[in-house]
Amino acid sequence: MAIENAITTAVQLKLGFGLPGPFQQVMYIKHACFGPHCGYAALADSNSWMSVFQGDYYKDAGVQMHEIGHNFGLAHSGMGQDTYADHTCLMGNPLYSDTDGSMCFNPAKSWQLGWYFPFYKDVYVGVGQEWEGKLIGVSDYKNNPNSDKIVLRIETDTQDDYFVGFNRATGSNSDNDLCDNCVTVIKTGNNGESYSQSWNQINPQGGLLENEFFLIENHLNSGKTLRIHVIQINLDVSPGFAHVSIKFEDEVNCKNWCNEISIPWNDLVGTTQKCDFTELCDGCPECVAPEAPDDYWIVCGKKNNCDPPFKNAKTDELHEVRCCSDISKPGWKKKASCDVWGESELPGCKHAETYESADQICKDNDARLCTRLELEGDCTAGSGCSHDHDHI
Repeated sequence: MAIENAITTAVQLKLGFGLPGPFQQVMYIKHACFGPHCGYAALADSNSWMSVFQGDYYKDAGVQMHEIGHNFGLAHSGMGQDTYADHTCLMGNPLYSDTDGSMCFNPAKSWQLGWYFPFYKDVYVGVGQEWEGKLIGVSDYKNNPNSDKIVLRIETDTQDDYFVGFNRATGSNSDNDLCDNCVTVIKTGNNGESYSQSWNQINPQGGLLENEFFLIENHLNSGKTLRIHVIQINLDVSPGFAHVSIKFEDEVNCKNWCNEISIPWNDLVGTTQKCDFTELCDGCPECVAPEAPDDYWIVCGKKNNCDPPFKNAKTDELHEVRCCSDISKPGWKKKASCDVWGESELPGCKHAETYESADQICKDNDARLCTRLELEGDCTAGSGCSHDHDHI
């Protein structure tokens, strides 16, 4: 860093102020490499304003955006054993050209950046649960009349989560280098919230095509295998989409009602069935009530009203409650930027509830606890009980 420090000193002396000054990003360009370590095109500090290029690499748009990614706090994107080999993402090393540069970041990086809110979705698929829906590409962020998702985060109850997206090769991603118009599955650490090497799970193809699937064994320590299945890819409509299903393998053909009936229940002649969370119901696994986590997020009821804006809390702590519903409910509020309805009067205001009691309150209202992203997006702000200044 001696040369970079010398450049900084000289430039600051010439300009008369310290860098970065009024500039958001600053590029240093060296006409040649100096010293013994020359095996790089460019380098950049994480969460910084500075990047350094040597030779003619400064002209390559893909190299520029890779280093900008580091400035934004992004780590590398790899595949197999190679930390740079995910060429569905600029944080691999896919593009070396001054003409090709229309390419984006993979789903894990897109989640970390948060650029495409509210089209993110936390997917927690336990036994008896599933997610099915459409994914669109990042370049269709503003062409999304149905509010389809751009990135899914598959929760694993660990720091290492899976991120799923549609690698639509059009617009800002038209120069994509690997697996055009396929569904990518990316694994990374820190829950995708901060700097972490990511790994493309579909090696060497880079992603899934129509009717292909990816399996996650022993998902949530259940002993069962989770299946990410691409049902359809349709490029003949605008926006193009991938229709994706996420469920446990042995539940692929189960009847929907099997995991929704009350336990126990009565059949047509009034006898009680053996649906007691230990048996199989008509050949389908029973839904298992998920265990409460050891800790969870609490988030400010409205942006910029709390310090800190979010934090971890233990399940026995007492906090205010707001609930979210995925369907319209009378009197519940919905923001145009959100795809959920929120409410604070459940009935009455809930000012001091544990995680378990809050979860039950929402269930009693045929709703659920809101996700962190929904609260950070102000999806329940202004819904009452003066909770806009409370951690929910």
